[in-house]
Amino acid sequence: MTYRPFVVLFLALAPLAAAQDAKKPNLYPLDLGNKWEYELSAKSEPDMKVEIITEVTSSETKNGKLTARLTATAGGMKKGEQVASDERGVYRNGVSGLISDREFLIIKYPVIKGDTWREKVRIKGAEIEMKFEVGDVEEVKVPAGKYKATPFRTTAKVNGTDTQTTKWFGEGVGMVKETMTLNDQTYIMELKKFTPGN
Repeated sequence: MTYRPFVVLFLALAPLAAAQDAKKPNLYPLDLGNKWEYELSAKSEPDMKVEIITEVTSSETKNGKLTARLTATAGGMKKGEQVASDERGVYRNGVSGLISDREFLIIKYPVIKGDTWREKVRIKGAEIEMKFEVGDVEEVKVPAGKYKATPFRTTAKVNGTDTQTTKWFGEGVGMVKETMTLNDQTYIMELKKFTPGN
């Protein structure tokens, strides 16, 4: 795999974010300036490391719904994404920097072990079907430290091809780890540092 596709594939997998209040879990915090630093590698190429930095660059709340803009940087390339949050959960509006025909739910509130839901969107004419499942809280060790984190497993079917992804979210920190299997290759992204915004 060449370096550039490796970077492009994962720019969109850097953290999504959602604001939470005291009554809801804070699995994906959003404050202006929040910054996540990740290290990305491929299981078959463990010596290849790519640094991905994602930062909350703007946010606004209207009618109880928060909409945020995140910018992810890797290998000199930048991609932006819009994320929304309300009392039902966290939504994104695209995949890999491509805009979908509608927002779709990626974290559902309340967070309940074993809960599942499905989403179907279209991106540039391609139909994407997704099934989400909530796992049990577990301890996850990454370069940034140890976290009690909830895994969210996603199976996505894009034009008949399956992709398996698991993202672990830690309370008050956001995504601490992600694994993704695509075309018999497994990629791993781990949190190196989380810097809260002002």
